[in-house]
Amino acid sequence: MTLNTVWLGLGSNIGNRLSYIEAAIAKLREILVDVQIAPTYNTDPVDYLYQPKFLNTVVRGETALTPQELLDEIQRIEHSIGRERTIEKGPRTIDIDILVYGSICETYEIDARNYLTVPHESMHTRLFALRPLLDLNPNLVDPRDGVSWSIKAEKLSDQQVEPYNKVSVNVDSDSASGWPRYRLDRFEGPLDLLLFLIRKNELSIYDIPVTEITEQYLAYLKNSSGTNLDEISEFYLMAATLLNIKSKMLLPMDIDLEDELDDPRGELVRSLIEYEKFRKLTDLISSREVQFDRITKRERAQVMLPFASEEEMWEEIDIGDLLKTFSRLMKSIGGEAEISIWEEVSINEKIALINEFLETKDEFDFHDICNGTGSLMEVISAFLAVLELTKMGVITVLQRGLFENVRIVASDK
Repeated sequence: MTLNTVWLGLGSNIGNRLSYIEAAIAKLREILVDVQIAPTYNTDPVDYLYQPKFLNTVVRGETALTPQELLDEIQRIEHSIGRERTIEKGPRTIDIDILVYGSICETYEIDARNYLTVPHESMHTRLFALRPLLDLNPNLVDPRDGVSWSIKAEKLSDQQVEPYNKVSVNVDSDSASGWPRYRLDRFEGPLDLLLFLIRKNELSIYDIPVTEITEQYLAYLKNSSGTNLDEISEFYLMAATLLNIKSKMLLPMDIDLEDELDDPRGELVRSLIEYEKFRKLTDLISSREVQFDRITKRERAQVMLPFASEEEMWEEIDIGDLLKTFSRLMKSIGGEAEISIWEEVSINEKIALINEFLETKDEFDFHDICNGTGSLMEVISAFLAVLELTKMGVITVLQRGLFENVRIVASDK
């Protein structure tokens, strides 16, 4: 059996980046031998710039798989640890690329729309790939032209690639225990570590094998390094909780068939579910923030001249002022307002209504699109419709003064 040396690039910029990379490395160890791992780097995004920084590293290993077979395994690994791409070349939980495969210079057709090129067709322009690759072998050359990768990396000095100082992925395992050594502060708390172990072992969060997870959790605590007492107290409290649950599940108990049995893991499962909800919500908000960072406001082409009476002058307001007005409207409805599940009103209907008004009126009041009912759903739908059309540049929102009525005008008026 012939083994070929491969170099794989790993990157992540959503959520707990290091957790995704470490999980991917654990999976890669199952298909590669003689694995070596480069230090990790914080890197600026390229191509699609409106996204968070990436964490990047490179893995070297030996494999008997063909390039196509290796790609299949990589895609399986990415899928198994929750690969997500919200935008093409945009934010992602994990990305694994074949950078170099032995001395092969070839392009393989995967399907009608996708191709695999080795060496990676763009790596000569990516310092985030070359820097960790050269950490493992500074003398490596590009098999396409025989030029050292270090020479090509020197031409990319303008790209921002910084060492990730908080913690690096384990390069070598602890020979005595076989466990990686790292800092616990890479996890946001004990629930983050526990959830990482559950996902890494592909376990169900609703049916946690407490004995197995407790052993792994304690092993991670034992092999952590450079952590002070203040940082690890919460982690050891969770360890005590796991041991307590484990003891309850191992001890014999009297069973009354008429009583409903309480699962000792119940409270822990609920905490993990709530934590995962908040983490996913955080990732969602981050990805939405990335998208809205691209929105810019067009400046006025004409100069606004002062009028004789300040009281009669309407001024364009921004989203913040509109939010204040919306808050005042919500308070006027009262805290006891109820939403009827049978009430049929949508943002699209309000957008259509605004467009109808614009066809016959130069401007109109925000209250005109609320139908005068004072309904909570009417106000919310109208407000969101105004926000959407303002973002699209269809309308301009004016206000005479703070807390005054809001006027809606077509942008070309």
